[in-house]
Amino acid sequence: VALVLFIIVTGFMESGMPDAYNMVTLLALLGIGFLPVFLGLILQFFIEGSFLLVDIEQNTAGEKA
Repeated sequence: VALVLFIIVTGFMESGMPDAYNMVTLLALLGIGFLPVFLGLILQFFIEGSFLLVDIEQNTAGEKA
């Protein structure tokens, strides 16, 4: 995915047309490309770090009280 995005970015730079449409398209492609990565990281965090997160929230609530 990163290689494809790099090729797309290089293509936009070499085209010499950094107008609004190309920027919006580039941002959309970046968002589509990184969305699965972010979802995977968030899912992994919830699976592996859910108990740690609960402990942190309980400790914070205990300190505030």
